[in-house]
Amino acid sequence: MTVLTAQTDPHDPFAVRPAVLWEAAEIFKIYQDAFLQLEGRIDPPTSAASQTVESLSKSFGRVDISVCTLGDTIVGCVFFKPDGKGLYLYRLAVCPQNQGKGIAKRLIRHVQQTAQKRGCEFISLNVRIPLIDNQKLFRSQGFDEVSRHCHEGYQQETYIRMECPI
Repeated sequence: MTVLTAQTDPHDPFAVRPAVLWEAAEIFKIYQDAFLQLEGRIDPPTSAASQTVESLSKSFGRVDISVCTLGDTIVGCVFFKPDGKGLYLYRLAVCPQNQGKGIAKRLIRHVQQTAQKRGCEFISLNVRIPLIDNQKLFRSQGFDEVSRHCHEGYQQETYIRMECPI
C-alpha cells in the first residue's frame, strides 16, 4: 500500500501525512516513549499512560492523527479534532532519539495548514505548567496563553490553555 505524503522541500528528509490504522502500534510506541519522559515531572500524570494500542486504534475515524516520517519510519505524531470554530491539538509526540530536529514544528505546521484549509479560526491546546520548553515551542509557532486551569481534584493550576489564530 502506498501512503501519500506532503513534503514541500525536496531536500527535507522528513514528511508529514495522515496516519493509517495499521500504524497504530508504531504510533502508540512513539507517544508512550515520548510521554514516559514526563514521568515525575507533571502532576497529575499524563492520561497517555492509560492508553493502549486498542484504544488508540479506536481513535481512527473519530479524530485526525498525522505522523512525521523519516523514510519509512514514523518519528512523530499529533492528534487533533474539531473544537468549536477551531481545532484542538493534543498528543504531540516525537520519539526521544529524534527530538530537537524540528519534527514537532513540522507537525504543528501541518495542523495549522489543515485548520486553514478547513476554514478554522484558531487552534487550541493545553500544556502543563512545568513544561516550559513545550510552552516556548508553542509560542514560537504562534500560540499565546489564553487561560490557566487545574485538573479535577487539584486546587492549584496545572495547565495552560494556548491558542493560535488562523
